Amino acid sequence: MESMLAAAFGDPSCRGFMRIAASVAVPGFVKEASAEAGDVRYYSSDIFGDPARRKYPLNNRANTWLSREYFGQDRHMYDQGVAGAIGGRIEKAASYWGLEPSKRLETPEGEYHTVRGMQGEETVLETKVADQGHYKAAAEYLVASKASLTYDIRRSFARGLLAAPAHMRAELPAATQAYLEKAAGFGMGTRPAVNKAIMARVANVHTAYPELSAMLVKAAQALRGTPVTPQVLHKVAGMLDIVDRSTQLHRYYDKGHTTPEEAVYTILSKDAETVKAEAVRLATGDLISKSALLNRKEAVDRFFEEYMGEVPYSSGDEMVAVVGTLPRQDASALMDSVGLAGV
Repeated sequence: MESMLAAAFGDPSCRGFMRIAASVAVPGFVKEASAEAGDVRYYSSDIFGDPARRKYPLNNRANTWLSREYFGQDRHMYDQGVAGAIGGRIEKAASYWGLEPSKRLETPEGEYHTVRGMQGEETVLETKVADQGHYKAAAEYLVASKASLTYDIRRSFARGLLAAPAHMRAELPAATQAYLEKAAGFGMGTRPAVNKAIMARVANVHTAYPELSAMLVKAAQALRGTPVTPQVLHKVAGMLDIVDRSTQLHRYYDKGHTTPEEAVYTILSKDAETVKAEAVRLATGDLISKSALLNRKEAVDRFFEEYMGEVPYSSGDEMVAVVGTLPRQDASALMDSVGLAGV
C-alpha cells in the first residue's frame, strides 16, 4: 500500500489516506491493491485526471477510487474551470470502472476515543473510535500499513487502540489481535528471539551495508549479559526499525520480512492481559507500571509538592488515577523527576 500511495499520489506517509479512511468506508479492492498496480511513473499523461501535473491516476479501479477521494481533498486548490475539467475526467473514469458513490462515515458526535500515531512529539495519525466498526477499521489499517508507518507510530497507534473502552473494542481475528499487542509492546521477549531478529537483519544487509552489519553484530554482543526487560525489547525494536527503513527492508513487511515488534515480542494472552491491567497510560504515550508508581509514592508526592504546590490525592489508588490524567508536559516531567520508565 505504501509504495502505491507514494508513487501514484505523492503520499508516502499515508497521512492523506488516513484522512480519507477517517471519513469514508475504504473498499476491499482498494486495501488489497498491489504495489505494482500503483507504479504509474511510466504511464502516459492521458491516464491522469490532471494530465498537466500527472496527478490522480485513472489506470485501474483502485487508483480511480483513490483519485476521486484525493481530488475531493485538493479541489479547493484549483481554479473553478480547471477543477471542473479534472472532476469530469475522474467521474468519467469512475463510471467506466463501475464505482459506486463513496459511503461517508458518520462523524462521532457523542462518546468517542481518540487514537493517535506519534513520531516523537508530533501527531502523525489521528482517528476517532466511536464503535466497534471504527475500531476494526483502524486495526485493519494499522496491519495493512506496517511498511508505511515507523515503529514509534505503529507502537503509539496500537497502544491507543488497545486503550479504547471495552464497549468500543471489536473482536478481531487472532492474527490481528496478536499483532496489535506486539506492536504495543504487550509481550514477553527471549534472548534467542532478540538475537534471531538482529542476525536476520545482518544476513540481509551484510553485503550492501557491511558497516551497518558490523554495528548490529556488536549490538547483539553487547546484549549478551543484559536482562531482556520491556525497556530493552523496546530499544531493540526501535533500532531494528531504523535499520529496516534505512536499507529499504521495510518495503518487504508484507512479503515475508518480519517487523521488529513481531520478531522480538512473544505474546501469551495471560501475559498481555496482566501487563495491560497493571499499566497506567500517560499522555506521553508511555505505559507505567502501577506497582512502580506505588513503590515510588514518596517521590511522586514530592514531585506534586514541588512542581504543582499540592498533593491532589489522599491514597495510592487516587495517586495512580491522577497521574494518568496529567497533561503531556507534566507527565514527562514526572517521569524525569521520579525516574520512571515505560513498561
